[in-house]
Amino acid sequence: MKKMFFCLLVWMPLYGICQEDSFLVLSDVHLNMRQTKGALYYNGDDIDNNLFDRVLSSIQLGKAKYILSPGDFMWHADTEKKPLDDMKKVYGRITHQLHDEFPKAKMVAAMGNNDFMTDYEVDNASCKLFHEYMLAGLSKDGTVFKKFDELGCYYYDIDADIRIIVLNTTLFTKRCTNCDAKAQKQLKWLDSTLSQSSNKKVWLLYHVPPGLDRYMTYDVNKDNILKNKHTYIWNLTQSYQDSFYKKIETYKDIIKFQLAGHTHMDDYLVLSEEDKLTDTSTSKRYIHIVPGLDMKHGNNPAYQMIHYDRTTGYVTQIVTHYIDSNYKWHVYVFHDFTFKRLNSSDDAAYRQYFTMRKPPKNIFDNATYKQQSIININAK
Repeated sequence: MKKMFFCLLVWMPLYGICQEDSFLVLSDVHLNMRQTKGALYYNGDDIDNNLFDRVLSSIQLGKAKYILSPGDFMWHADTEKKPLDDMKKVYGRITHQLHDEFPKAKMVAAMGNNDFMTDYEVDNASCKLFHEYMLAGLSKDGTVFKKFDELGCYYYDIDADIRIIVLNTTLFTKRCTNCDAKAQKQLKWLDSTLSQSSNKKVWLLYHVPPGLDRYMTYDVNKDNILKNKHTYIWNLTQSYQDSFYKKIETYKDIIKFQLAGHTHMDDYLVLSEEDKLTDTSTSKRYIHIVPGLDMKHGNNPAYQMIHYDRTTGYVTQIVTHYIDSNYKWHVYVFHDFTFKRLNSSDDAAYRQYFTMRKPPKNIFDNATYKQQSIININAK
């Protein structure tokens, strides 16, 4: 009996360890192979091959089997139309380098607003190119990818229990013109896919998050003072955001995690109702926005290792690695996914700190990083 009890004590902590897994997240790469900086500093440009190689060579993937990306691999083109041949070169460079560094890892990626020939304009040729290059390591199951070349969405099971549903949320943005038909199709597809995933733990992966546009709502270059009252990223006139929220509410029991990009900053959008937080201690209803490798918005280039519990599907810890102007790497860890302080007596002070905090003036020289922002996603 004593021997059995001893074995049980030894086995229990090992069992707990075995349930933890991790994955690498790379977002907003914005690789521009046509430029060479020669130095790391913020000047409004996208990253070059030198910085991209430095980042990849620094990553310790460990036993992680997957690389997740909310997208935006292409450079910022604004109104310029990107040639498909140039896009192929960028995708080829990224995929070959990732394969060389992490030959056993598979990429699960969403398309970003800059991953189309014309920024924000969803077209079939760009979807097919992304499918060919960025999703080549995934199963070619026709049922998984049958909507991708048209809409840019798909799902992928990383194990028997966890399903990643990948969306093309560029379709929901105000800058995507003539997108309503495709946007409505995607919402119907999302509802159908969620309804068929009742036995799964679901993660949602997409590029452009819903909620407030931090760059249009707050002045990030000054004191983050509200300058345009509650400007949203998605097209509210088409009710995409309301429809999305309703689906999140309907399927809240199976949706365990949401991962987005686009802002280049490390944010957490906590879903709230009428300025009151939902019970995050049980539902963990938040959207994690991943920091970018590209430093166009004044952020330090960064990537993340995200740890999760395979038995619950919930994320347990997010480790951010970011680089300063001297190419020195720094690390910080976040794991308060209940956001308990938002419901505490210093709720107002906490919100003020996270949503209105003034960024440092010389972010690279100070080796600091713009960190978490908690935003009332349903603010009116």
